Amino acid sequence: MPEEKNCLQAIARLAIDMGAADVGFSALERETDGMTGSISIVVPLSDAVVEELNQGPTHTYFHHYRTVNALLDQIALRIGLLLQREGWRYLPVAASQSINLPGSPPFSGRFSHKQAAVAAGLGDIGQSNLFLHRRYGPRVRLGTVLTDLPMPPQKGRMPLCTSCGACRRACPADAIHGVCWTPQTPREALFDAAACSLHMKRAYQHIGRGAVCGRCMWACPVGRGGERSVERLTEGEA
Repeated sequence: MPEEKNCLQAIARLAIDMGAADVGFSALERETDGMTGSISIVVPLSDAVVEELNQGPTHTYFHHYRTVNALLDQIALRIGLLLQREGWRYLPVAASQSINLPGSPPFSGRFSHKQAAVAAGLGDIGQSNLFLHRRYGPRVRLGTVLTDLPMPPQKGRMPLCTSCGACRRACPADAIHGVCWTPQTPREALFDAAACSLHMKRAYQHIGRGAVCGRCMWACPVGRGGERSVERLTEGEA
């Protein structure tokens, strides 16, 4: 419907104007908390900051990581307020928040940013369990807004992972198993989240109390170099 397409266009313009590099839209496979669609927001990380991770996380990376997450949360809120003004409901998903409840997978969030972004046609998931954006590779952070605004159908995976094993070799926790992702692949088949978290807490207490690493992201060849211009979205779809 024209009004709904106009709303998607307004959302894309708002996100880009606030600093996002890409935005995607997708219907959900099944209704989630009363919502039927997802909006994916992509903010790229600084290449210069990521390139300093060759020996491990830095204080600059930890601060940059938190700053980009805060921006994503602000963009998600502004998108939500726009939706609400237009009569639609919204549920923002925190850019970085683990929900450790009984029965839930450890170190997981309320909703998968990565799977929403894949469904919107924005990229792939690598052997590292990181989202690989179609332009920036893993050097991004993601945000998601769930909504009842009707969304276009899922586009699905854009194969980007080269299965080169660079992330596995770079991981200091040996947490990456070298398995290629498919939509049916459980996270634990790809990646040992507990081993990753334990290593960070042991090795990097002096940086954010062991909350970040980034070595697998630094090692990944996808998204290195090439065009870095921002793609402005004007048609309401990524």
